[in-house]
Amino acid sequence: MFTLGTLANQISVAAGFAPGDISGLNLWLDASDASTITKDGSNLVSGWDDKGSQSNNSTQPVGTNKALWVDSALNSLPIIRFNGSDNYMSVANGANFNNANMSFFMVIKMNTKASWGVMFGNRDNGSGWQVGNYSNTGEMVIQSNQVGGNGRGTLDSTLGYAIFSYSYDGAARKAYENGALVESISDADGFTSNLSADPVIGARGPTPNSFMNIDIAEMIVYNSALSDTNRLALDAYLQAKWIKPFEPTDIAGLAVWYDADDASTITKDVSDKVSLWEDKSGNGNHAEQTTGLVKPEYVSSGINSNPSILFGSGANTYFSLGTIYLSSTQTIFTVFEEHPATNTFAIPYGGASGYYHGKAGSTIAMRASNQDDWTYTGDTDGKMMTLARSGAASTCRINGVELTIGQNGLTTTNFTITDLGRYTTNATFQFKGHLAEVIIYDSILSDTDRDAVEEYLTDKWSL
Repeated sequence: MFTLGTLANQISVAAGFAPGDISGLNLWLDASDASTITKDGSNLVSGWDDKGSQSNNSTQPVGTNKALWVDSALNSLPIIRFNGSDNYMSVANGANFNNANMSFFMVIKMNTKASWGVMFGNRDNGSGWQVGNYSNTGEMVIQSNQVGGNGRGTLDSTLGYAIFSYSYDGAARKAYENGALVESISDADGFTSNLSADPVIGARGPTPNSFMNIDIAEMIVYNSALSDTNRLALDAYLQAKWIKPFEPTDIAGLAVWYDADDASTITKDVSDKVSLWEDKSGNGNHAEQTTGLVKPEYVSSGINSNPSILFGSGANTYFSLGTIYLSSTQTIFTVFEEHPATNTFAIPYGGASGYYHGKAGSTIAMRASNQDDWTYTGDTDGKMMTLARSGAASTCRINGVELTIGQNGLTTTNFTITDLGRYTTNATFQFKGHLAEVIIYDSILSDTDRDAVEEYLTDKWSL
């Protein structure tokens, strides 16, 4: 699963930006540009042209050594697949890569690990440089004249496609994954090139060996270390083009999804009183309120200046949900801001012995016939609450940090939910504050999936 963190918040890329807008472009291979690809009827690639001005085109005339063009492989765009056995392409004009400093950007997916599977380079017999998989560890590294550098954690098919970039500025080699720095190594040796050799893609060159099973969507090389501004611009360009942003629907079991940032899901009157907040899960679990006095209010600048739905601004406001049936396992994400902190946040109402989760004073509770609770004093700032339940066992996290459980009394009861914003008709149990997003899965999510949702919410709502 791919998530890019805060790249979108770090830099805004101008419309029409292209890698050629940054000086020093040495190689630009783009699998999505059909005009640069020469292939046969079996989609075997004999030519992949450089989109930059250096004409560092890559070729492979031998049929058995040709890589495969695969349509709609990533974000509905094609990629070039090297099989790790005998596929490779030679890049023209090796002397153009004889630079002391360089920057590499690539959108790739390693399909298998191999002992020194090389993706790109011209290193042979200890002379030159290469980018590849370090000795079947799954780390992507860059090497120059026996000087190692720039690894990261396991990169394999479980990670999927990722944006990797490397740079050397004369003092340090730096590696980035999906926009985030993962390693920096001091090194004054620079890139030493094998001047007689053209670089090879998909294997170690110039005599092909150490083949790599890898998908390549785009590869960009500069003859200098880019500034942070330019590096972020390249990362953002590649993200926008190749990587589908994470959405809660990417994870199976989504039961309910309310999103105050999606104006198309909110029906309100001229006073911003909301009569309908549509469910984005596709299950039709819409939140509705037809009675004017108890309609929540849409606020355009709520939690951290983002849109939200305000409850309790006048009367005790809430939404009716109909009847939503859930099993005894669920994972619930809520972005909210309470005012004041002593009010109970309850979702939903199911009767005195029914189900709810919420916050009352210094306690967060999750109830199904009986309840589990956690002590949390907190504050009235916007926050993300993650509640997960599997039968009688549960956990609670605030902004990604797990709380220590107090009472443990949950049962394995299934339940129905009926209201958003209150537990009972008693005003003591009405939520007063802002709701930004509610996501409910009818299952316990894996740590990986849970972290993906939490990262999505954290970045979106600036928590």
